[in-house]
Amino acid sequence: MVKVCFFGDSLTTGMLSSGSDKYYPPSAVTARAKSKWTVVNEGIPGDMLSEMPSRLSSLLRDSARKHRGSIDVIAFLGGTNDLRMGRKTEEIVSDLRNIAEISRTNGAALIMITIPGNSSDAIAGIGAKRASVNDFIVGESEELNYTVVDISSALPFGEEEGMYGEDGVHLTRKGYKKVGDLLLQALTAVLKRTSKEK
Repeated sequence: MVKVCFFGDSLTTGMLSSGSDKYYPPSAVTARAKSKWTVVNEGIPGDMLSEMPSRLSSLLRDSARKHRGSIDVIAFLGGTNDLRMGRKTEEIVSDLRNIAEISRTNGAALIMITIPGNSSDAIAGIGAKRASVNDFIVGESEELNYTVVDISSALPFGEEEGMYGEDGVHLTRKGYKKVGDLLLQALTAVLKRTSKEK
C-alpha cells in the first residue's frame, strides 16, 4: 500500500476561511481516486516554514509508529504564513531546500506546490517575494529532485470567480477540488515513475 502525506499549513489542511472549523482537504480527492493509496494529512493551520523541516524529520522518523508504515510521497505546500510575517526570501528558500533534502534522504518522493496568491500580495512587496520563491520552486526542481505542481499559475488570485474564500487567503471547495485534480495527476505520474525505478 502506497502512503501519501500532505504536509504544510492551513492550505494543505484545506481550511476554508480563517477561524472556520470546516475543512475540505485535497487528499479527499486522491483518496477517492486510488483505493491502493493511503492518504494522510499533516497540515497545521498557521504553521511556518521555519518549523517545518524539523517537523518533517520527526514525522518521517516516526511514521512507522504514527502512520503504520513509511511515507512514500510527500505533497508539500508552505510559505504563505512566512511571507505574511515578513520573513526574508533567502530564509524561505533555505527552508525549502531543507524540505527537499529531508525528503530525499528519507527515501520519499517530493511534490513541491507553489505558493498561491492572496490579498496580501499588494502589501510591502509580498507579491514580488512570493513570485521569487515560486521561481525558485519551479527552477530548482530538477537539481533538487522533486516534482512541481504550480497552483499559483493554475489558480491566479482574483482572476477566476469562486476559487478563493472571503478571507482572501484560503481556497473554496471549488478551489481545493482544482488543486486536488492537479495533485492527482502529479501523484499518478510520480508513483508510476518510482515504481519503475524500484
